[in-house]
Amino acid sequence: MSTIHPIMDYEFVAVYEEKSVYDNVLNSSYLTAVNSGSGCEISVASGVKLSGKITLPATINGKDVIAIRNNGFLNQSDITHVFWSNGTENKVAKIGEAAFNQCIKLVYYEMSNSVTSINIGNASFRYTRILENLDEYQMKQFFEKVTSIQRNAFSMDYDIVSPLTTLYLPSGLKSLEDVAFVNYRNLSQVIIGSSGNPTQLTTVGQGPFNGSGINVDQLKITYYYKAGSPLSADMISNLKY
Repeated sequence: MSTIHPIMDYEFVAVYEEKSVYDNVLNSSYLTAVNSGSGCEISVASGVKLSGKITLPATINGKDVIAIRNNGFLNQSDITHVFWSNGTENKVAKIGEAAFNQCIKLVYYEMSNSVTSINIGNASFRYTRILENLDEYQMKQFFEKVTSIQRNAFSMDYDIVSPLTTLYLPSGLKSLEDVAFVNYRNLSQVIIGSSGNPTQLTTVGQGPFNGSGINVDQLKITYYYKAGSPLSADMISNLKY
């Protein structure tokens, strides 16, 4: 006599959602693509309103999507997740200014791990919630290839109390601009690089963590650097002010 082992609900849902997400790629008619070198940059087409989980095509007309255009998905306030048809193998190396600005329900973006560097533009993820649900490993994966984080890139609405307490930034980050992570009121620790991978920061804008923590003076910032080549005094000062 055979025994049937029922599939737990959460197992079924996880498998179903993963399959449905990658099997339902947005038709290119919902997007505008502009050629850029050997690839293309995309944005949502005029008049289109998206919602829920969306999966973007990794290629359009045979060209790799290499960037999200400035204002590409601005004010698409009902999007919750952004996936790519080929997952983290996507070739997106630039997320333009205000690309997902005001996407207030956005909790997930599938960052590439197949490019050498990623530039996150001004206000690109402003007022989103994508950092809140990442554990240490997931956050390190998210930022792994990021080399530049521009002004207001992840700034939070002051009226929204984010639960984020610890921020992990990669050793390969070279530029961190003004108020990049402003108003994370529960943030208590920032770790830049690691003991085996010292920071490569060369530019730090003023107050990238302004408004974060109960008091910026109490925000613990740990950064690793090569002996003999520490961050300049101005850069260290700018991390807090």
